[in-house]
Amino acid sequence: MVTIINLGSKKTEQISEVLTAKKIANKVVSENEFRLAEIQKSSALILSGSPVLLSEIPGDEYAHYMIKYDFVKSLTIPVLGICFGHQLIGILHGARIGKCTPDRDWQTIKQVNQHQLFSDFDDEYKMKQDHQECVTLPPHFIHLGTSVICENEAMAHPVKKMISVQFHPESLATEHGHAMLANFMRIAGMPVRERA
Repeated sequence: MVTIINLGSKKTEQISEVLTAKKIANKVVSENEFRLAEIQKSSALILSGSPVLLSEIPGDEYAHYMIKYDFVKSLTIPVLGICFGHQLIGILHGARIGKCTPDRDWQTIKQVNQHQLFSDFDDEYKMKQDHQECVTLPPHFIHLGTSVICENEAMAHPVKKMISVQFHPESLATEHGHAMLANFMRIAGMPVRERA
């Protein structure tokens, strides 16, 4: 079972739809209803996007996010962060968040380092964007992808199976995104079956 924490994105159900189409059992839980014990029993965790702008959150509320999601750093299951989830993983590990050019379009992502998440991908591929903030690469993380809009489009923890992307692979119009989600399931040790 893959747990998907909906951090407020309208696209979260699309993540579930893609996994369901690949016959991966999954459950969407809201950011106010998840239980750490249940997450720890999951095969993997996905952190969704969100309309929240971290760079505009006052200090106390910003600290609230840091405290509430601090558990992510100690998880032993595979974790994938998407958009806001990517930024959250970044700030939890010492990255800085800031505004960038608002992007609601397709962007070419250039691979910086190879990773199983992008197995069989070309050195450049298109992904759908929907954000106006970017996060720097945290210390010791491996830089995986970049674009003209955002330097840190994708990254991975050097030891844990913790990976995150700024773009939206769940977009129902992107073949590469769905392949990437399937690769994450394989990283999590889950068999991926395509629906006939």
